[in-house]
Amino acid sequence: MSIRNLLSLVAASAALCSAVPMSPALATTYDFSYQFLDGGAPGGSPGTDAGLVTGSFTGSGPIDDITSISNISMSLNGTAMTGPFYAWSYNAPANVDGFPGNFTYGNALVSNDPTKNDFLFTNAANSSPVPGNYFYIIQPWNNPGPGSTTIAAQLSNSGTVIDTYNGQYVTGNWNVSAVPEPSTWAMLLMGFAGLGFVAHRRTKLTGSVKLSAA
Repeated sequence: MSIRNLLSLVAASAALCSAVPMSPALATTYDFSYQFLDGGAPGGSPGTDAGLVTGSFTGSGPIDDITSISNISMSLNGTAMTGPFYAWSYNAPANVDGFPGNFTYGNALVSNDPTKNDFLFTNAANSSPVPGNYFYIIQPWNNPGPGSTTIAAQLSNSGTVIDTYNGQYVTGNWNVSAVPEPSTWAMLLMGFAGLGFVAHRRTKLTGSVKLSAA
């Protein structure tokens, strides 16, 4: 295959990828991650990495407003945390430092918009969500920290708590993304196979013309 044909194939592949619908609103599986930092005490400043939590869940809605959350899995620094996990939401009282009584089972909301997150993933079901293995991003919160004075993030794993003071939430350390559905991958593979067939046919036809001309 000539360089020109190869470039044409790459361009056509890119066009196909952009044409395939991959809307987060249609996806049911989401990946997430949050990098905790040291220095979470009030008045402190974010420092070195303290722990990376990663995981996935199923839910519905656009990427900035995901609800109906279930099938949660979580890992801390690459090691799976003990579940199963359940989704809780936070009900901010007048004194927003009070918990665990201010968490409610269900109605959690996950978002890539930092002003919307209101979730607790915990291995406690229908009972007090702490102590236990959990990860949350909730708001509003009035315990000042080096990241945000209104958004709290914390993780507990096997009795070890990361960010005891809650106030170090850093927007750039949070990520949630939709995972393409199997049908999307199937469409992409079919498209690439079709492009490969077209390229193969074009090469054969070009070779036949050259032989005839000779």
